[in-house]
Amino acid sequence: MKLKVAFTIDSKTLFQILAKALPLEDLHVEEQLHQAELDAVAKQLAHKPDKVSFRKRKAYKRTVPTIPFNPDKGINKIILSLLAKGPHRAIEMRPSLKEGGYSPSSVSSRLQELLTHGMVTKHGDGLWSLAEQSSAKLQEDKLHA
Repeated sequence: MKLKVAFTIDSKTLFQILAKALPLEDLHVEEQLHQAELDAVAKQLAHKPDKVSFRKRKAYKRTVPTIPFNPDKGINKIILSLLAKGPHRAIEMRPSLKEGGYSPSSVSSRLQELLTHGMVTKHGDGLWSLAEQSSAKLQEDKLHA
């Protein structure tokens, strides 16, 4: 007579029992899964995407500065007064800005802002100078002062 017995045992306990009961040197153990477990593993593998999907970044919206442009104050005034003496390169203006308490690295962005407002002109060789209307306005201000 043959009997078939089914039970569940964890691997650690099984190996402890086998090691004490049977002095086997070359023991191979294979885990068998039930069909339901095999189907669950296959389903998990089928749903895994080939590529990792990333969330799209939100579009960065640049805000408009709330401080109005004023060429007669702050860093703009220092740059315009330097350019009133003659053309300068941006790097030549940095020490004067540092003495005035402003970041020397901001000279390029300020020059671009002054350029968009038509206050300065950029030459091909890296020199910046006052625009025609700006130099006339500065000389007029000096006469009234």
